[in-house]
Amino acid sequence: MLVLFGSLKVFSQENNTIHCPTGRTYTKPQVAPTFGVDESALQTFFDSSFAQIQKTKCKISLTLLIDSSGKASCNWIDVDTPSGIEEKTIKEIIASMPNWTPGKQGKCDVAVAIPITLELTKKNTKVLYKKNQTTAKPI
Repeated sequence: MLVLFGSLKVFSQENNTIHCPTGRTYTKPQVAPTFGVDESALQTFFDSSFAQIQKTKCKISLTLLIDSSGKASCNWIDVDTPSGIEEKTIKEIIASMPNWTPGKQGKCDVAVAIPITLELTKKNTKVLYKKNQTTAKPI
């Protein structure tokens, strides 16, 4: 009888990426997830998403979960002052995001939790996001 041991890995021929179903979520992978073509893409997305929403000055802290396929979901929300924006609305905006380029650990695409802060005023939205501001271990 032949018995094989090892980890299951799925190989994507499109981009030579190995998808490793580890079940871990990283806070600082070897390669952080990226959104769009440059740093301004995230700012542009939130500017257009919040443009039609009646808002007051507030700060919204989010923890986004970017899964190993690049899909974003909102894991945690904290609003420092009453903003008139419902949590449901924020989650819908996050769910509508185009896919990110997922984070990598070795050759594997991995899920990554990232903190983002949005500073809203009546006129604009400021996005504060630093790729490497988190701790260096899986959660």
